[in-house]
Amino acid sequence: MQIDQKKTTSPLLFDEIICAIVFGSIPCLLVLQFSGVEGLVSFFEGITPPDHLIYYFSLLTLLHSIVWAISKYSLSLSDSSRTLKYRLHTLSYQIGFNLVGLYRAMAGSLPFIAAYINL
Repeated sequence: MQIDQKKTTSPLLFDEIICAIVFGSIPCLLVLQFSGVEGLVSFFEGITPPDHLIYYFSLLTLLHSIVWAISKYSLSLSDSSRTLKYRLHTLSYQIGFNLVGLYRAMAGSLPFIAAYINL
């Protein structure tokens, strides 16, 4: 029995939407239910990072992409360079993984922000 390990775009997109709902939409719904619109506005202000943090997160995303590309496309001839690439790739993976969680929470709150703007 052979299982196809290749993940297509559709299930991946579905997984991301579910994660965004769990980490962004449901907390917004809970805040709206228990604190009202004023609490929701306060919640949005609390989860919205300042501009300098957005630039920092963008820089981390760019660095993650560069480390991934170097790790994927460069040739390592010595054990020390392979070890360094492995450590950088592991660290970059963890940073990227945590950034995805942050982006999911922001994406999940977008429907509530749009609904609040239309009020």
